[in-house]
Amino acid sequence: MAKRPSGKCEKCGVWRRSLHWDHVLPKWSGGTDDQANRQHLCANCHEDKTHEESRSAEFRALMSRLGTGKRRTPESLERIRAAAQSRALDPAYREKLSVALKGRGLNEQHREALSTAAKLRWGDPIKRASMSKKISDKAKLRWADPGHREKMAVVHANRPAPPGRPHTEEAKAKLRAIALARPRPSEETREKMRKSAVAARQRRKQIAG
Repeated sequence: MAKRPSGKCEKCGVWRRSLHWDHVLPKWSGGTDDQANRQHLCANCHEDKTHEESRSAEFRALMSRLGTGKRRTPESLERIRAAAQSRALDPAYREKLSVALKGRGLNEQHREALSTAAKLRWGDPIKRASMSKKISDKAKLRWADPGHREKMAVVHANRPAPPGRPHTEEAKAKLRAIALARPRPSEETREKMRKSAVAARQRRKQIAG
């Protein structure tokens, strides 16, 4: 197998240790293997592009015509999960992954590219507001679940105490009751907290230049 080249991804511009060959126009859509229809993409961009193509109406119509768009059965999903679990728990497989991942630290050029991409993503007020709303919505769903609140109460009650001050059973029960009875902050309070966090990030960004 030919060694994959290193360089910048043609989509995101980030330098990668290895790049993937990708067809600009997929072969299932009539693309060819000509050099003009090929590009070098990083693994992330290649996966995103493939995912977008698989969700297109053209691809779905093609799969429907070929009769391969059927869902997996529960039995096949269970077999896949069992195989993945056995592979993940195999000591030889874990040791192989550990050896392969050792020494793969990010170089300065790669760190700079990732930092620039993060700044561009979080520097956009619209994207930042969208991410904040998604995080807030996920937190609302979690804390609306009584099971999650019970679990977090147990976690806080069993949290290690400072040296020399071990928690007694009475103290644990008290902490647990406080955590369960603690009222959730109002929408106005959460909005103030979000604005305060945004202002703090902006101040840190100004200080960092």
